[in-house]
Amino acid sequence: LGDDGGEGKALDAALAIDARHLMALVRKAELCERTGRTLDAVRMWEGATAVAPPRDTLPPALVELLARGTW
Repeated sequence: LGDDGGEGKALDAALAIDARHLMALVRKAELCERTGRTLDAVRMWEGATAVAPPRDTLPPALVELLARGTW
């Protein structure tokens, strides 16, 4: 908790393995928002919404979360 740098490194490592990992993109977007990196957050949300499966196949909580990005 509270280790934004460590969280960022872990998410970068996950995305280096799989750049289309939905939850890593979502968590990276949230981290960027939390740390004031708005442009990076927008890019991560765009990436997350681009790789997300159709909305009707997702749990409601994930649909709501992805609604923060441009879908």
